Amino acid sequence: DVILKQRHDEIPNLVSVCEQFAGFERGTLDRLMKARQNYGLATGINEKVKTAHEVSRALGRIFALSEAYPELKSSEQFSHLQKRISQLEDQIADRRELFNETVTNFNTRCQQFPDLFFTRILGYGPMELFKVESFEKEMPKVKMRLPAA
Repeated sequence: DVILKQRHDEIPNLVSVCEQFAGFERGTLDRLMKARQNYGLATGINEKVKTAHEVSRALGRIFALSEAYPELKSSEQFSHLQKRISQLEDQIADRRELFNETVTNFNTRCQQFPDLFFTRILGYGPMELFKVESFEKEMPKVKMRLPAA
């Protein structure tokens, strides 16, 4: 939660920097802000996992599109934010491994005797793993703008 919150807090800064560069896709920025908002509204762990995927997907699109904007890519602010968010993504990946191991153990115990009786009585159900989805299918095609000769 802490690292996801830190990433959540960096998104407005990233959007602000991207908005400074004319022509950057507004729809992509809107999707990122909507995903951020959905994460902020998520209450349960399964909801947070799903909305965290949305945020990661939207961030991936932003970074892929930045390749088409050399001015943006060379911006010191953008570079700093991109590094910061990449570091947070690495930390999220590390924590995701521990989280998934814990969830797998929990889900297994919920199906074993005698724990299954207690999980039913207490209303516990299986939890979702924090999966990494393939973003390659969703990445936009980037057309590079070449300077006039």
